[in-house]
Amino acid sequence: MATEEKATDVIMTDEMEAHLAELEFYSTKNDLTRRTYGNHLKLGLVGYPSSGKTYLFNHLVGRNETVDESLYTTLDYHVGITELRDERLDWLCKNQNAKQVTKQFATVVDTPALVGGAHIGNGLGFDTCYKMRGVDIICLVLRAFDDDNITHIEGTVDPVRDLRALDQELKVHDLRNIEAAIHKTENIKVPTREDKFILTVLYRAYGCLIGEDYGEPKERMKTRLGLQMMEKKQGLKFRTCPGLGLRNERWTPREVDVLEPLDLLTGKQVIVIPNYSARDYNRDPELDKFTSDIRKVVDEELGGGKLCRMSAVFETRLVELGKESAKALKLYLRANPRHRTGIHNLFLTCIHALDLIRFYDLGKDMIGTTVQAFYCRSNDPITTAAGKVDATHEIFFTFAQIMTYGDYFQVGGSLDEIKMDGKLRSQGPKYTMFDGDIVDFSLCSETVRKAQQSKKDAR
Repeated sequence: MATEEKATDVIMTDEMEAHLAELEFYSTKNDLTRRTYGNHLKLGLVGYPSSGKTYLFNHLVGRNETVDESLYTTLDYHVGITELRDERLDWLCKNQNAKQVTKQFATVVDTPALVGGAHIGNGLGFDTCYKMRGVDIICLVLRAFDDDNITHIEGTVDPVRDLRALDQELKVHDLRNIEAAIHKTENIKVPTREDKFILTVLYRAYGCLIGEDYGEPKERMKTRLGLQMMEKKQGLKFRTCPGLGLRNERWTPREVDVLEPLDLLTGKQVIVIPNYSARDYNRDPELDKFTSDIRKVVDEELGGGKLCRMSAVFETRLVELGKESAKALKLYLRANPRHRTGIHNLFLTCIHALDLIRFYDLGKDMIGTTVQAFYCRSNDPITTAAGKVDATHEIFFTFAQIMTYGDYFQVGGSLDEIKMDGKLRSQGPKYTMFDGDIVDFSLCSETVRKAQQSKKDAR
């Protein structure tokens, strides 16, 4: 007669619980996009009228769009492309005598002005938000300079007030999209299990923006409709979202699949750019009257984010001085070491905010005449990085030879010395990428490729 074995409970130690919590955390993400970055980024500039947004756009992409003292200079969005500076890539091209170079670029979108209350028709309305849907990162440009000749639409210069208003408009835009998706899903007569999961995710996102938890699923619809009825009775048109943006939550890949088609703006990373006068920009950030207050709002009300100080007026002075005389510009920068352009720093801040790293491919056997630079996510597997170079690289990847840019630069670009020092490593598909990796991908042979393709066709 068989004896039944009693199941024994597994005793979870503190270390095991911490490890499981860590695995669950890293299986989620705070970015609601499946965007894969190759060698191209897309930035969107958003700001109040007369904040210097178009002025800054002209310097970022080398354009000359019209800028005047009227409130709404930009009535339609402008798009420009600029090449990103990379000193490591320049050195590799020079060392390899590269005949073909793949560089990195950024597309900058200058949108029409956005003001507080745009969702009820103030200013140019919600057109700006609709034009931001395709960007990778949102740059909020704040006016932090005084100029009697340029009026502010609110009457006074207060970048903290403008930041709060812009953040609210992005949240209300997402709230409307989520409400429309909830209404559509709730009207399904026979909801499936997948429909119920979608509704749960949508209500979680809704509660994140509102700053409230709606509790039991059966009560969610009643609570939401009750709030809408109260707003209609009281005639409340202006809406506020006291919660945080969706980028401050962690989302599983399945939840991202639900939210990504909505293209929610608060799911994108945000860079806050106070636009100072030339004098305030070049002084110590701790001494100006706005930086500490802006940083406090970013940390407490936006849930954290990157802050990048800029001055469009100072950038103009550098450009004009360089046109007059390159020698004069060089002498000025030498005499004033703290007076530096902020354009390169802005693009670096965007790269860090998106958690991107740069890696390089030097061609066959790492001594070819082709040098390529690409982006990938920090700690992406090497197979994902291989797909940036060529789609077939990810499919037929076998191993890669890797060295760091720092080691390669230290030996003066000598591949033989790298090999002698044992700093040229062979890595398999489980290797995770790091910033500055120089990679030579090895693919499987043509015979193996045909065999794999025949198996795929047979399926």
